[in-house]
Amino acid sequence: MLHSHRLLWFLAPFALAAVGAGCAGNAPPAETSGALSLSLELVQGIEVDEVRWTISGGDMDPMTGVIDTSAPGATASVEVFGLPPGDLYLVELEAIGQGGEVVCRGDAPFGVDSGEATEVMVMLNCKAPERFGGVRVNGELNACAELEKAVVSPLLTSKGEEIDLSALAFDLEGNSVSYLWSATSGSISNASAPVATYTCEQLGIHQITIEVSDDGFASCVDSWTVDVVCQFHPLCNPADNRCTDASIDEITPCCELPVPDQASACTGSESVTNPTSCTPTGNAVTHRLNTLETASSCNIGYDLDRCDGASCLPGGLAPFEGLQAVDNALTGLAPVLDGVGGNLGGVNQSFSDGLCGITDDPVLGTCLGGSSDAEPCTSDLDCPGLGAFCLLDDGDCSLEIPPIDIELVVDANFAEGCANVQVNSSGTSSDVILNLASPTEAGTACVSGVLGTIPISVAGYPGQFENSVVRMTVSGDGFSDGLLGVTIDEATAVAVAELLLEGAGAVVSQVLDIDRQLTQDTSAACNALSATFEIGGSALP
Repeated sequence: MLHSHRLLWFLAPFALAAVGAGCAGNAPPAETSGALSLSLELVQGIEVDEVRWTISGGDMDPMTGVIDTSAPGATASVEVFGLPPGDLYLVELEAIGQGGEVVCRGDAPFGVDSGEATEVMVMLNCKAPERFGGVRVNGELNACAELEKAVVSPLLTSKGEEIDLSALAFDLEGNSVSYLWSATSGSISNASAPVATYTCEQLGIHQITIEVSDDGFASCVDSWTVDVVCQFHPLCNPADNRCTDASIDEITPCCELPVPDQASACTGSESVTNPTSCTPTGNAVTHRLNTLETASSCNIGYDLDRCDGASCLPGGLAPFEGLQAVDNALTGLAPVLDGVGGNLGGVNQSFSDGLCGITDDPVLGTCLGGSSDAEPCTSDLDCPGLGAFCLLDDGDCSLEIPPIDIELVVDANFAEGCANVQVNSSGTSSDVILNLASPTEAGTACVSGVLGTIPISVAGYPGQFENSVVRMTVSGDGFSDGLLGVTIDEATAVAVAELLLEGAGAVVSQVLDIDRQLTQDTSAACNALSATFEIGGSALP
């Protein structure tokens, strides 16, 4: 194939020989040979696979042929013998490209003299490959959509409360108008609708902006910004003092319950206001709760009552709230318990035993070694003596007490940033929609929102967690680094108090630190205990 910008065409000398009619004897014939040389130039970029040639004129029939130039090193050359002398000859050349189309064409007249070489320059007109395009511009006028009205009410509200948003836009041509609400802090439901709701989540002054457009917010945008103020609820009782931490005893696990080892995908700033809708994907994964422990710090958790202080009349044992308006009175009791011989490790041990399904019947375990050798036990602490331990095998993890069996069936929809979650606990089931952050490179994502009421057994006593709020890292292996903020009703708190210290249930009313319905009524007595738990779990096959 010829790729160079110059292509030399050469037709070898045409040998023209004729024997005259009627010639006699051995007289030498007259010279009738001629030659034709052709030189051609092609435009750069023209690729030729073959060349077709035609010689016509005189009294002879036209002569045609094809020169194959596709092979490496092949030249466009040919030798023709047998052209009679004459003046009215025409050579025609056609260069054929890869697609079979004629890319170059040219011709030239020539004459042939006996014994002479005729040089002919053929100008080939070639059509080069297209290198340019064009544009046809038609102008069209568009009158951008105009924001006619925006209403934000009220401009001042309490933390955790809602602000109503509405807007109206007009487009002169009647084009569809898009709406977009945004805020510097807090969360907005139905942010792409003309009517939306803003929720205050942080104290201070924040900006709410409405934008309207009829071209997808490309260039035609009309907007308005309104300042709003989020403050403490007027019924809240701000506290000047803060809770302090105390040590929590380690648990003795009955069985190994796996939790995936994965980096946290949550930053702590994720919204806990549930989305209003989420399209199911049909790819749900069931996760079982395997870890439930009281938070190690009373300053970790959620502002359940939306108050930086007490939301009801605090009892005598109720601690101050944690930093950043945290409601975690259970962990805040740790220093008080230290002074009376109690410890929150008993709560964690009960949760661990319940997750394993172990009974509290002391005959299931057996002491090996020490002074209590062969005696029943439930932990190593029941077996005093150097090197003594309590033998607990899989058979010890029976179901003589109602186990803690909580499952979260998560159907993640990353396209919409939400997850449909079914909460299964103690034979009951409830459905919620949680927020779902974009996945990390490791394939994890943060899930956050309100779970509501979760039935749970505490040391065999049926109770429930209320007003449950969660942030956790979820993957195909399970969930980890989760924080579960709850309120514990009085009945459940009695069971918890007995785990802390025998007889403590009698003074449980002094532990209750928060209104059960989160009504922020500082004139009412507290009727629930706030708590924050660290949670984790594994995905079921």
